[in-house]
Amino acid sequence: MDSNSILLRLAFQVSIYYLWKERNERRHGQPAKPVAQLAKFIEKTIRQKIMSTKYYEKQKLKGLMQCWFSARQP
Repeated sequence: MDSNSILLRLAFQVSIYYLWKERNERRHGQPAKPVAQLAKFIEKTIRQKIMSTKYYEKQKLKGLMQCWFSARQP
């Protein structure tokens, strides 16, 4: 499994989690969050997950952070 597919899976999982959480909060009377705020939460969570994997020690994850930063450039 290469870095791109790992990032894709991670981004999908984190996005689904935050969308589910937002839906659940709305159903229980909380106000809606702006899309930009949700995007920031998703980006931050992905970055934190990558940092917590000790990607620099594992051969198959070595380029993970570099791949994430290259994907995030405008």
